[in-house]
Order: sequence, then structure tokens, then C-alpha cells
Amino acid sequence: MGSEVVRARRLFSGSRHAAARLLIDVPADVLPCKRGRACGLADCLDSALQLCSVSPGYAELMGLTNAAFMLRVDDRLSLDSTKEDRWYRVVPVLERLGFGRARLHAGPDATEVVEGELRGGRPLLALGWGEESRDWALICGQSADREKWWGYHFDSRPILEEAIGACRLLLSLGPQTCEPDLAQVRRDGLSAAAILPDSQRDPIPQYHRWMELMRSKSAIAEPQQSLSVFRRHEWMVEVLLDARTAAADFLQMLSEDEPDEAGLLQVSDTYLQIVDILEARDPLWYTEHGSLLLESAEERAVWAELLDEAMRMERHALSLLSAVGGRGR
Repeated sequence: MGSEVVRARRLFSGSRHAAARLLIDVPADVLPCKRGRACGLADCLDSALQLCSVSPGYAELMGLTNAAFMLRVDDRLSLDSTKEDRWYRVVPVLERLGFGRARLHAGPDATEVVEGELRGGRPLLALGWGEESRDWALICGQSADREKWWGYHFDSRPILEEAIGACRLLLSLGPQTCEPDLAQVRRDGLSAAAILPDSQRDPIPQYHRWMELMRSKSAIAEPQQSLSVFRRHEWMVEVLLDARTAAADFLQMLSEDEPDEAGLLQVSDTYLQIVDILEARDPLWYTEHGSLLLESAEERAVWAELLDEAMRMERHALSLLSAVGGRGR
């Protein structure tokens, strides 16, 4: 996958077992990056909570933020989401996990305050980071030259390079203020997924849009445009595989909490079938040159059929998810 696609929305990907100190003084020319985690928000949140010595893990955070159950596609095959949407999915998760958030009064320049918190092993949520007051970032570390920040930002920059300046609000993540009931936290996360707005909860219209793009000749009218579409398709497949695998794992965790709820394993198995459908594609497609295969109209037609099959399974999963999620409310 091209580097501009791999890095999109995945701005911090440190080693899962990295000590907190490794997030400080990172070589300025190094972008920590790993395969297998397509959701930058959940990945960075996992790293941030590890700094606080507790993290439930990537798959669980995918479930708790509901990213595991979503699919959003616009007409250029980029994920259509909003800054506020992601902010309002992060804050409740932190609350359910029992993490306190200290408000910091930073003045006109928050740089020194942020540096002090990071060196104390405390990641931060920064509201007002960027060009607009509603922009926000999750900051996990800093480079050795003190010019680059590691973290998550909605935009597609691989690092948070700009000066912090005057953030509207800084929230420092401290230690847990209480020991959460993880079984209840998971159940609350599933219940939240079951009542998401239709635009976020129902992936079926997004599948239709994706299939139309695969069948459309207009998407490949110009070579440069077609390459962008092909790579974004490749990225979207990675995102979908990652999300539905995480959904299956999350639901399996829930089934261990609630062994009498057989529906949980049914939904998990359905999501795994979606993964199987996509992974059954010719292995050559998943090489670094795989997206170029989409130059063939026949190859795009095959993908449209695969997406149609996956969509039918999604419809079944959505029905089951609504049932088991609703029973927890």
C-alpha cells in the first residue's frame, strides 16, 4: 500500500510494548508505524492509555469507540467522518474506563505545559489544535529535537508538526480514578453501537456507493485519478478487514462475560464471514502492486461482487447486533 494511504488517519503507531519513555525523544526522522492496525484513533488511544499503565487493547477500543462496526465511504473513496464525531466517541470511552482528565490552564503558548505532561507519562487531549477551534488532537509524545509531536489528528499528516500555540482546552489524562467493571463497559459500548444514528450505524448505503465506484468508468477516466481511487480502494479494504476482525474479537470478549447470550457469538461469526469473503481474494491482490490490478474492468467487477456478498452479511450482522445490543439497555 502506498505510504500516503498507510499513514492516512494513522498518525501514531508505536510498539505495543513500548515503554512510556520511548515516546519521548523519538528520532525526528522516524515515524513509528506498524501494519495490522488501520484505525489511527483506536491505535493512538491504545498507546495513550498504555502511558497511563492501563489499556484494554486495540480490538476492545475499536469496539468501545464503535469504530469496529462502522463503514463510511464518500464519492472519492475516503472515509467521511467529522472531527466532532470522533471527539464525542473518545470522551465517553475514557469516562467509562475510569480515567480522570485534568484541565490545564496553559496560557497563550501550551508547549511547555504539554512537554511537562508528556515527560510525566501523561498524554493529552488538545481542543483547538489546528486551524479551527473545533480541531483536536491526542498527543502521546515528542521528537528528540522538540520540533515534532507524535499523536492522532483528524487530518492526514503523519506527524503533528505545527506549534501548539494557544489551545482552547488541554485535558491531561491521569491515572484511573476508579476500577471499571470491564464487562459493563463492554456492554455499554455494544449498546451505544446499537443506537448509533443510521448514517453511522447502517453500512449498507456505503456498500452501495462503494460498489458503484467499482462499476463506474468515470472513476478511472484519468490515470492519476484512477491510481488514487485504486489505492483508496486498497486502503478501504484494509480498513474494513481491520474493523470487522476487531468487531468479532470484541464480541467474543463480550460472550465470555455473558455466556448465556448466544447471539453475541452469532454476530461475531457473521463478521468473521465478512473477513473470509474479502480475504479469499487472489493473494496477489494483497501485495504492494495489488491496487494496479484494478486497472482491469473484470477485476473491478469481481470486487463489486465481493462487496455485494459482504453487504448481505453486513445486513444480517446489523440485524443481530441491534437485537443483542438492545437487550443490554
